[in-house]
Amino acid sequence: MQIKHSNPCKLVALLLFVCIMATLLLSTSFIIFNTDHICAGDGCKTCEQLETCTNTIKKLSISLYAFLFTAFAYAALLLYTILSLNYDKKENTLVRLKVRLDI
Repeated sequence: MQIKHSNPCKLVALLLFVCIMATLLLSTSFIIFNTDHICAGDGCKTCEQLETCTNTIKKLSISLYAFLFTAFAYAALLLYTILSLNYDKKENTLVRLKVRLDI
């Protein structure tokens, strides 16, 4: 029996993706729950945290767009490959089938 070793790069990429998604989710929930807080004026800690969460969402959304673009490009390449493989199988001509017409 052979034990398969998992690829550490895939594990790190998955862990990084989960961390980014958790950060986006928690930042968004903090903004939603604290938008109507009673502001203490200048130097309000909640307002500073809201600004930090907004900046974090703006910065991480760029990486999310890059991920979506990469996923779309990969899906398009995969679809093109599948369609090109099936294209050869659908075109059966007499020449490909080696049918002789001279009797």
